[in-house]
Amino acid sequence: MKPACLPAVTPFIFTSFAGLFSLLFSINSFAEGTLFGVEVENETSFYQPDYLLELAYGPDMTHIELGMDFQKEQSLGFAGLYLSRTEYDMTGADTATMTAIGIRGLKYSSSKDDTVGADLHLGINQTKAGDYERSGVEFSLNFYESLTEDTSLLLGFSFRPEFLAFDWNEGVITESGLEFGVNHKFNSQTNLFAKYYYENLWQDNISSDRIDDGLLVGFNYLF
Repeated sequence: MKPACLPAVTPFIFTSFAGLFSLLFSINSFAEGTLFGVEVENETSFYQPDYLLELAYGPDMTHIELGMDFQKEQSLGFAGLYLSRTEYDMTGADTATMTAIGIRGLKYSSSKDDTVGADLHLGINQTKAGDYERSGVEFSLNFYESLTEDTSLLLGFSFRPEFLAFDWNEGVITESGLEFGVNHKFNSQTNLFAKYYYENLWQDNISSDRIDDGLLVGFNYLF
């Protein structure tokens, strides 16, 4: 199927936006003056963001994600912008790629407080898989349920529907993903995880075309 595409959102543009946000939030300014003979000193300092690096690898996939956390107080595991790139080896010689930029909110579960954690991604995604191509809104949500204080079960899903796309692919309703696995909090900055994932395309006749599925292991590091 050959989509009629508007100009594609490229990884170069994603990278430029990420660099711009990083620059804007790292500027410091200082002002000093007098008012009615009284010296006034005013210091304005924009928040210096923390950064998140996430890497994952499986026999048929690789994933890298960079994030900037704009919380002044670490009430969440992460809250800020993300830029990600995932590659899948499909059946045959085809390769599928997914590139995305958007906002991410992450809070892990706590067995002490009996709370359920969640990981939300909301952004713009570009998928290329063989003859198929789509650029549009991405939504994914993972839930975490504690097994111990440091280890949690996770279950997640994602949707990238055609009606929220900038282009149109005849016969396709949505891209969707499913994953489940386990996450271990190694320390306050590092998490390790292992997952099973399944990515596919849903057609108008409710049949599905698998993009890829398999096992992966990975980690994220906040610094």
